[in-house]
Amino acid sequence: MKFHSHLNTAIKLLDEFDGSIPFAAYIKSFFRENKKSGSSDRKNIARCCYAFFRMGNSLKDVKVEEQIFAGLLCTGNQPDPLLQFFKPDWPQELMTPSATLDEKIKFVHEIYPSFDPLSIFKWIDSLSEGIDVFPFVISHLQQPDVFIRTRPGAQQQVRESLTELKIPFDQKNETAIALKPGVDLEKHFLIDKEIVIQDLNSQAAGNFIREIDSEVKTVWDCCAGSGGKSIQAVDLLPGIELTVSDIRESIVINLKKRFQLAGIRKFTAFTIDLTRPVIQLPSQQFDLVIADVPCSGSGTWGRTPEHLVHFNSTNIERYAAMHKAIAHNVVSCIRPAGYLLYITCSVFSRENENIIRQLVENQPFRIILQEMIKGYHHQADNLFAALLQKS
Repeated sequence: MKFHSHLNTAIKLLDEFDGSIPFAAYIKSFFRENKKSGSSDRKNIARCCYAFFRMGNSLKDVKVEEQIFAGLLCTGNQPDPLLQFFKPDWPQELMTPSATLDEKIKFVHEIYPSFDPLSIFKWIDSLSEGIDVFPFVISHLQQPDVFIRTRPGAQQQVRESLTELKIPFDQKNETAIALKPGVDLEKHFLIDKEIVIQDLNSQAAGNFIREIDSEVKTVWDCCAGSGGKSIQAVDLLPGIELTVSDIRESIVINLKKRFQLAGIRKFTAFTIDLTRPVIQLPSQQFDLVIADVPCSGSGTWGRTPEHLVHFNSTNIERYAAMHKAIAHNVVSCIRPAGYLLYITCSVFSRENENIIRQLVENQPFRIILQEMIKGYHHQADNLFAALLQKS
């Protein structure tokens, strides 16, 4: 009886959810208002919902509950009591860690002949150059890992602590460590002092700074957001004069608190809307401007798979227009021979290489390095980064 209740609740949530807010916030609010659900109930209901989202648009001609069952099979790696209850005739060996995703996809296609895994992500024609379509698309069936960046001087201590705590980890490079979701990092580490929670490829995008062959003294992180790139810039370029800004006052307030934890004392922070045609820009010129621009986030939908179902493709042009405005407005703030590091967590060409192409055609820039940083083979996010130098 409880599995029927879990499934029916999940279907109700999926029917009422319109994609206007993150699903994690939506379901958290639902459980807060419906306290009768226990911990295992909440996990089962949430798992059903996310299994549905991860199937994207690949099974739209079958009932929602069938989409959920297919999603539970494809996204799980252990025996699933709910799935066993509703589908007792499905092969149990497909619900074990040894079962491959290819085997699961093949079985789902046998059960539902209309199943097309490429339809999980329906905007294939809009992808950036160099993306391997099939592995990228099916990567949405897996939840990405959690990645941390160890800060200077803390690398050995963090590794020793993880080993002592018997927390499985995968050392990706000198500073990047992969963990499975669910580790209580705040319980064991000083966040932002010892480690920064930062995706593997977000770290890689920041490392484009290493390609700069001249001294960098002044840096403006103009769309600073949570501040991860700023902290990384300070770690890579000790002694810089750091300036940070964002369109949201609340973000700037949080940045100041985060920098205090990170031991960053010398910085300037302010709010600014860089999409406006008439704005009050900083009077100085910077050696490096980092523009990690607000975008569709399509390279991170493995973490927020509800977008596979609810994203409106008309938003791509809206974001592209925003990116053009931001890039155009910061040009005057880059000194001659200075650099612009343009970053998105998008996989859409109109937000990525198209923006860089237009920027180079219309502004005094040359491309030093440009790359679609692919995360789908590493259970990480997908990012685009381009380092340009002003002539």
